[in-house]
Amino acid sequence: MSPVRYYKLCLGLPLLAPVLVIAISALVAMLTGLGTFPSIFGLVVMSLFIGGIPYVLTIIPLFWYGWNREASWYRNLSFVLPLIYAVVLVLSYFVFLVIRTKSFRVLSGEHVEVVLAQAGLLVGYPYVGLCHLGLFVLRRLGVIKEI
Repeated sequence: MSPVRYYKLCLGLPLLAPVLVIAISALVAMLTGLGTFPSIFGLVVMSLFIGGIPYVLTIIPLFWYGWNREASWYRNLSFVLPLIYAVVLVLSYFVFLVIRTKSFRVLSGEHVEVVLAQAGLLVGYPYVGLCHLGLFVLRRLGVIKEI
């Protein structure tokens, strides 16, 4: 596998990880009969819907623009992608508010956008670290070859 292919696969990690957590939670609940873990399950489902749509809106244009780029472009993108995602997350929140309230007076003084931007960064950079850790391990194991 090439580093470029690995980086492209890593772009799907923030969407795949919540789906895996939901599946594992449901499997554990089914096997043990304990029921789902409501706090973890609810948080993951909520993050998938609240953060998933803006994330898809973030990566589709970047994926299209960077289709034939080299690995260094993807590496550099991985470090700024959480910042781009935080901006898209806040903008999508404002669009949601405008659609919901049918008014452009969306600033309510609650500063939810600051919390969303921080959450985007706090969740985004661990994914970046996980991606680069995986790249390091797979290079050591010889799975990813330099071209």
